[in-house]
Amino acid sequence: MPGTVSLGPLAFATDRLLALGAVIAFILLLGLIGRRSGEPVTRATWIAILAGLVVGRLAFIMLHWRAYAGDWPPMLSFRQGGFDAQAGAFAAGASLLLTMKSQRSGVLGFAAVLFCFVSFTLGAMLLRPPARPMPAVAALRSLSGDAVPLDHFRGRPLVVNLWATWCPPCRRELPMLAQVAATSDIPVLLVDQAETPEQVRAFLAREAIPAHHVLVDRRGEVARAVNTSLFPTTLFLNAKGEIVATHYGEISRAALFDQMERLGGADHPAM
Repeated sequence: MPGTVSLGPLAFATDRLLALGAVIAFILLLGLIGRRSGEPVTRATWIAILAGLVVGRLAFIMLHWRAYAGDWPPMLSFRQGGFDAQAGAFAAGASLLLTMKSQRSGVLGFAAVLFCFVSFTLGAMLLRPPARPMPAVAALRSLSGDAVPLDHFRGRPLVVNLWATWCPPCRRELPMLAQVAATSDIPVLLVDQAETPEQVRAFLAREAIPAHHVLVDRRGEVARAVNTSLFPTTLFLNAKGEIVATHYGEISRAALFDQMERLGGADHPAM
């Protein structure tokens, strides 16, 4: 599955694994610097990690302020991701220059941060899957039973979210996705996987979620076609019908808008 690493029944997004690997490498490098210099580095290491996380998160929020304005809980939700790696790396490096006892150790620590940041960036570039055509699937169905072929949207960017009523992160993000779908210039399709229209209608009614952009894929063909078993999965297609980005797991409004801007340069949907 492009963009993920599977460990038994579990699947992990490669970008998050790369970020975790960069943090682990940073801890090991700072430990090596500490052993070589005889300087204790544990406190400086964790201050740098905390500074990088906080500043990286704040920078991401500022860059996507319109998506977060007036909605505080998502700002604090680290679960959904959303960090500016460059700002976080700079903050981590600067904190080491301030907290390490010797100037030489601080400079070496900054160099370690730079090494980890460059490695993460290059790894993300190398592992980013190339654009690929959306596989052909049978026509999806609206909740009223009408056929909705994906080819109908060819010639314009498209967002396809794969979800299910039994999936907790799907249930968390669906109200936001339905709101964006109702106002977006780029079509957003909310495609339930392998459930009946009756199940989906009952769930939407219970949660008071509009059904206008919800489609049903009774056999889960889209998930099989793109080789994913991880829900939710959000696919971003360009005007040629190619998948240019995939987000695995719960997506924030800011991350959604960021990818939609990359697709078509469209304005933010109305808030």
